[in-house]
Amino acid sequence: MPTWTKEQQEAISAMHEDILVSAAAGSGKTTVLIERILQKILGITTSPINVDELLVVTFTNASAKEMKQRLLKSIQSRLKSEEIIENQALFRHLNQQLVKIHHADISTLHSFCLKLIEQYYFTIDLDPSFRTGSTEEIQMLLSQAIDETMESYYADNDTLFIQLVQMLSSDRNDSGLRSAIQRMYYFAIANPNPNEWLLSMTQQFEEENMNQLFQQIAHEFKQNLQMHLADLNHILYQIEHHPDFEKVVLQLKGIIQEINSLPEDFESMPGHFKVLFERAASGSRKKDADKDLIREITAQIKPIRESLKTLVMNYLYDDFSQMKSDIVTTKPFLNLLVKITQEVMHVFKQLKSERKVIDFSDYEHFALQILIKDGKPTEIAKQLREHYHEIMIDEYQDTNRVQEAIIQSIKKQNKGEQNLFMVGDVKQSIYKFRQAEPQLFLQKYNDFKTNHTGKVIDLSDNFRSGLHVINDTNAIFDRVMDHQFGEIEYEGKQRLNCGKFKSLEDDVYGLPTELIFVDDKKLENRDADIEYIARKINQIVGKEKVFDKDLNQERYAEFRDIVILKRGIKRDAYQFQSILAAHNIPVFIKSDQGYFDTDEIRTMMSFIRIIDNPIQDIHLAGVLRSIIYQISETELAEIKLLNKQLSLYENITTYVNHGENHELKMKLQAFLADLKDYRAQARTLNVTDLLQYIFDDTHLIEKYLMLPAGKQRVANLKGLQAKADQFESSSYSGIYQFIQFIDKMIAEGKDFGEENILNDESNVVRIMTVHASKGLEFPFVIYTGLQTEYNLMDLSKPLLMSQMYGVALNTFKPELNLSHPNLLTKRLKEQLKREQVSEELRLMYVALTRAINQLILVSKLSDDEVVDLEKIHDEFVGDATIESALEDYQAATLHHKLDDAFRNKANKPIDFIGGSIFTHTKPLNISYQFITKLDELADEENETKNDVIQSNTEWLDEINAFEYPYQNVFDLPTKESVSEIKQQQDEDETTTYRYVNRHILEQSDFDRPQFIQQKKKTNAEIGTLMHTIMQHLPRKQGWALSDINQLINKLIERNIIQASDKSYIDQEKIFKFTQSKIFEQLVHADEVYYELPFVIGKEYIFDEALPGQVIQGMIDCVYKVEGQYYFLDYKTDRFNLRLGKSKDDVLQEMKAKYQFQMDAYKKTLEALLGTTVKGYLYFFEYKEIEV
Repeated sequence: MPTWTKEQQEAISAMHEDILVSAAAGSGKTTVLIERILQKILGITTSPINVDELLVVTFTNASAKEMKQRLLKSIQSRLKSEEIIENQALFRHLNQQLVKIHHADISTLHSFCLKLIEQYYFTIDLDPSFRTGSTEEIQMLLSQAIDETMESYYADNDTLFIQLVQMLSSDRNDSGLRSAIQRMYYFAIANPNPNEWLLSMTQQFEEENMNQLFQQIAHEFKQNLQMHLADLNHILYQIEHHPDFEKVVLQLKGIIQEINSLPEDFESMPGHFKVLFERAASGSRKKDADKDLIREITAQIKPIRESLKTLVMNYLYDDFSQMKSDIVTTKPFLNLLVKITQEVMHVFKQLKSERKVIDFSDYEHFALQILIKDGKPTEIAKQLREHYHEIMIDEYQDTNRVQEAIIQSIKKQNKGEQNLFMVGDVKQSIYKFRQAEPQLFLQKYNDFKTNHTGKVIDLSDNFRSGLHVINDTNAIFDRVMDHQFGEIEYEGKQRLNCGKFKSLEDDVYGLPTELIFVDDKKLENRDADIEYIARKINQIVGKEKVFDKDLNQERYAEFRDIVILKRGIKRDAYQFQSILAAHNIPVFIKSDQGYFDTDEIRTMMSFIRIIDNPIQDIHLAGVLRSIIYQISETELAEIKLLNKQLSLYENITTYVNHGENHELKMKLQAFLADLKDYRAQARTLNVTDLLQYIFDDTHLIEKYLMLPAGKQRVANLKGLQAKADQFESSSYSGIYQFIQFIDKMIAEGKDFGEENILNDESNVVRIMTVHASKGLEFPFVIYTGLQTEYNLMDLSKPLLMSQMYGVALNTFKPELNLSHPNLLTKRLKEQLKREQVSEELRLMYVALTRAINQLILVSKLSDDEVVDLEKIHDEFVGDATIESALEDYQAATLHHKLDDAFRNKANKPIDFIGGSIFTHTKPLNISYQFITKLDELADEENETKNDVIQSNTEWLDEINAFEYPYQNVFDLPTKESVSEIKQQQDEDETTTYRYVNRHILEQSDFDRPQFIQQKKKTNAEIGTLMHTIMQHLPRKQGWALSDINQLINKLIERNIIQASDKSYIDQEKIFKFTQSKIFEQLVHADEVYYELPFVIGKEYIFDEALPGQVIQGMIDCVYKVEGQYYFLDYKTDRFNLRLGKSKDDVLQEMKAKYQFQMDAYKKTLEALLGTTVKGYLYFFEYKEIEV
């Protein structure tokens, strides 16, 4: 039996009230939770209960599984106790729990909600055959909902909507508005009533609310000023009577007077500050002046003045009436944005309903609908209240508002019967980007302590880490974390207390923390930090000792004892993998990136693409060069040289009949036979089975298994099958849709990490994000990338959102097409920055507390930058040159944090870590090194601080000195479409916003098959439909309108189009086309080609092109009349007449708009045909025009 601390025992046995356990990292909260469950089952504190009378909510499915397993083992262990065996009733009861535990509600909240929905779906009119959509499918449906909603607004050509697009997007596209809608949607659904939350965002402009808002802003402004006032008074105390600072003292007193005399009402505040914006006074320039002290005091004042100026400029940037007007003018834009978001929510709900699909947010909202009606608990909720003896919530700090509402609806409310047990640590709340609300934890923590509405139990004893880790973590966070930064005061019971050792002598396996500054500039190696880490790992493995809890004995460190943590590993995952491999270090990168870049997945995706359409040279070449067919580059060149004008596939078919290399012909014949077979199989097999068919037929699994990292490659291929299976279970199917499905994910930056082939015992170094490491522990933690700045780009967007502070939009001036921040956005930006920096500090806390034996902190930083850190001065730090009279004051402020001005400016982890370490009177006991040379890091040669590590880096110099001779063309594409080139040209030029919503066939995402077609088609789909009709329109004279209807019916009968398409076809426009001059030419044409694909060398069309670059495209129609070739491009653009323009005026604009595309088609045909070609654009909205 374990020995419990007083606090742990209290957490195990407390009852009859809501309980919040604030459990620090490594405090054994899971063990405590399991013991609490076990004691309730045994009836130690109450009558024995069944395990299925408890609701235990965990953060992940893995945590739920682990808790069930541990609880099962604990019950089995108790059943062996003589005391239990002798008590027959209790023995039978415990045996029953072995069965009940498998059905017990020990799960994530999502699993609980799903179970509730499956039981009570009929109470919310939900189709019982619903299924859960994959993340990718749901994202595609949401994108579709946004597309359809925005298209309706574009069709109306509403002025306010166009201005909203201009405000939130660039002149290149409207992705800014789409992103804003999506963000607002996710913020809304994180609330119990999304529509209510959205409407509340618009109510802030009511006069009464505006008055309250300005009162609140005035209060916040004064609070921020008071924090700076303390810093100014501290400096004034140091120099007030010093002869070298007369002017400085006078100016400081003036600034302090301005702060103290600030008017009460916000309207009178603008223009109040004058001394603050005067030129900074300097110390005495006399020869005998204390220059060192003057520099020191100036360095202290400067950041405080800058911070004050920024604060005043944010809150008082103009007179009150103008600032208020700037806010009020955003009201119509915010109202419209809210309205659009509500419509998107409605369309998205319909799309999901039609497919009988629900997502994870639906789990929560549907469960809430089952439990709450008209603001009151339903009978189902009341039944659950009676059923559950207790509700236990793990990781409560990561709960959102909807989840909180669900929990509150089923917990007992009466005093003395309250049954909510919550466990968490707000210092480890790192999921705010998922709408987690640490404030829910903090509100309860403060309310329970202040108003005694519940019980707070603090578990601060850490049983994971050694004293070195705990002392250094405390020392850093003592200086940086408080209510302003971290949202909780790091003091008292929030500090870590070592539960394993009483002294450093007892911590026999613990090692001092190391802070490493790698000077990559002097090393002239951008990956020098990784090189250092590799050497450090080899220094640890087989040399340092660890205590193995499983073996209950000490052993030498292995690779699996080491983890490398980073904020994000996407950018340098490959560098880590290759450099560590070069040092013979086995490594596994736990990442969500890189899967689609692996050789085996690229090969299979190319294979799938050419099965769908073999006229794709790059993908076809990739398959031929792969391990499957092993055709060499020389052989490929031989094939391609047959006819440069033809596609690779066409050249292959020619080579099989006329080629000279018999061996190559045999290879190509085998390939063509395979391709024919696979294309035939694709008509009947789903993607998963097709992949398996290819694997079996080509022995691909066996071939990849023989290559280096073969097991990983095979796991990735099997993973592709799993993803295809997941895709097939969605509302999409077929290889074409699968390709589009994957392309959509790649385009949106979604990827997967390589498949995990490891178990917990695999002896490899693990590289993972800090987020992924939560809940894990390792003897050695290498926390790197400390120089990487926090990503605060979202704070510069014109739309800012916060669950706590609401929504703010920039002020937009339509007449100037300019927007600028206003008081609300400036205020919200500062608040969001504090929230984000607080989250980053909590992330840093999680990283540091993963370590058992040693922390190794690695940052790329030059000596000069380190020296700057050594110059930090704040309330915490005194200075030896200041009068001895200050000693008492310094002693009284030793536990203060780094000053707010410094922390406000900090924008990366090393700022906070370095700022805590580089002090003058109280340096932390953390050794640091400057690495300017690399060697094998022999233990005896390492010295702390400024000793430089020696090594021979000539091989690194040679590598870095190498320059790739064709770097200038490295990123140039070998194959482009006309549309892509035009898009690039548009992006390179500054253009005005385009009001016309056009459709280009090559840019449409994909044509939706019948089983996912919706009642409402998009403009893009209608355009594709019109192209299909044109392709099958017979060339005959004497058309009547009734003939068009008959044609459409025939196309439906032949399954070329669907019956539901008919209502979208404008038959009069098609009839009008049959009466046009263009159609008359087609009727009498000698040759006609529809949907003509082409691939041509770029040099035939554009002057600036390199050999090997090709252009691909498709021309709607090419025909020949009396020896003259013509080409025709159909357009379905809307003709929106504005500003008094006629249709002919708009027609000329349209012609100019498509001139680039038409010129490219013209040059292509002339190059291919060797004769002049004429072209026409035909607009269904109006008529044709020659280009």
